[in-house]
Formats: sequence, C-alpha cells, structure tokens
Amino acid sequence: MIARIMLDSKRRAPGAHVAVGVDAVSWPRVRPLAAGWGGWTPRNYLRISARARLPGGIVPYDYGIHAFIADTAALRRAGIGRPGSLRDLLDARLGRNILLQDPRTSSPGMSFLLYTKAVLGNSFSAFWHSLARQWLTLGSGWSATYGLFLRGEAMLVWSYTTSEAYHEANGGGGRYKALIFAEGHPVHVEGAVWLKAPVGVVRNPEEDRCAKVFLETMISDEVQRLVPFKNWMLPALADAQLPPVFETLARPEIIPGVAAASGAEIRKITSDWLLAIEGAR
Repeated sequence: MIARIMLDSKRRAPGAHVAVGVDAVSWPRVRPLAAGWGGWTPRNYLRISARARLPGGIVPYDYGIHAFIADTAALRRAGIGRPGSLRDLLDARLGRNILLQDPRTSSPGMSFLLYTKAVLGNSFSAFWHSLARQWLTLGSGWSATYGLFLRGEAMLVWSYTTSEAYHEANGGGGRYKALIFAEGHPVHVEGAVWLKAPVGVVRNPEEDRCAKVFLETMISDEVQRLVPFKNWMLPALADAQLPPVFETLARPEIIPGVAAASGAEIRKITSDWLLAIEGAR
C-alpha cells in the first residue's frame, strides 16, 4: 500500500485521499505524503486511549497488545508450565514449538523484533541466536502462522491478547490463553492518514471534506462499537463499550515507544538480527 502511495505521488497521479492501516513503523515513510491538519481536529480525537496514541497526523482506530498465545492443553501434555518471560522461550522442551512472523514481511513480526531489542538491549543477539533453534517456522504473516497453530503444529504463536477473546467467543475458551510476560508487552496501533494531493494536482475541496468525514467516521461511536468483533482488536476510544469476552482479558504492563524506531534504527536492528540467526538452525 505505502509503495503504491509513494509511486502515485512521484508520478503526480491523483491517487488515494486516505491511507488506512498506517502504524508507527510505517509512519516515517507516510509522513511526507500526509496532509497537514492546520486548525482541524477530528471529532472524538481527544477521546482516544493513551495506549492507542500515534504521532499527530494519524487517526488511530484500533490497537492490540501483542502476546504469545499458548495451547495450554499441549503444554500440560508436555509437562511444561506457562512461559512467563522471554527467557522462558529458550526452554529446550519448547524446541520447534514456537511460531513467529518474519519481521521483514510482517508487522507483528517487526513488533516482536523491536520488542526484544527494547527489552534485552546488548543481550539481543545472543537471545536470537538461541531462539532460532526454538521456532518451528518464521512465517510470512500472522494468518499463516496462526493457521499452523490452530492445526496443532506448535504450542506457542506470536499474536495478540485479543486472540484469547476470539477463542472465548468461538468455543475455544480455556484452551488458548495469552501469556503475560514479566518484561511487559508491546502495543500495535493501526490508524488512518489524510493524504495531501501530489504536487501539480488540484483537488476539489469537496474531496478533502469527504476525507475528513471518513477519518471522523473511523473513530465515531458507531464504528468503534464494531471494532472488537470485526477486527478482533481493541477500539481506539478510551471509553468505548467492550463486549464481555474483552472485559475479562488480562491487562499487562505496556512498554511504550517500542515501535517508534527510525527507519535507520530498524535497518540496523534487522541487520543485527540476520547476523544473529545466521547458521543457528
């Protein structure tokens, strides 16, 4: 999506008016293409939860707290207690029983990579060298890895605490549980951005008005009520009504700013990660 928006801007094509699905990691690439708000503030913007805040210029509409989801039945059969920290993932009994996403192709995968760097610091490379022997596969995206998890291919998968709510609502309650780690948890926030017209392209003012209406609709009470059961994420509005299966979810400690790394920092962390896992498997 972002590559297409950048290409349209370079070609001076009319292109899109709004980009949906922008997060903190992709924001540095989108920022030069975003329209300035000036004196405008989207309706309900000040009601957005502190956990769902993104840099000015993005309207957050949902967020999720990342966590490993465990097949507790499989853990019991193997005689393994629920992991409670990153270090617990290195337990030899979990070998080839962890499903992760590739940070080069997946937002959850990148979130986990940045999370481990934020928590482990100088121990980051040693941790990943050991973890590389633990994962079953490094999937291209969340859907592929979660599908493997549901087929019983592994005991743990990197996902969101809200995955537990999904299973509670769809008959898997009690078996699939979010693991709460002592180090805290990263948050993934999704938002929408109003895009400015490419240089040389003149827009009808009505088009910009419609873009603003769209952004405000994303954080309207009506749409926010739909977020939990449509996206299986948490609504961005702090006072949004949650379904009962979401009310009972654990509220772990949040590590702020995990995804706020610059493009250069992300490239360096990714390079260090590749060196750490090279030859480990």
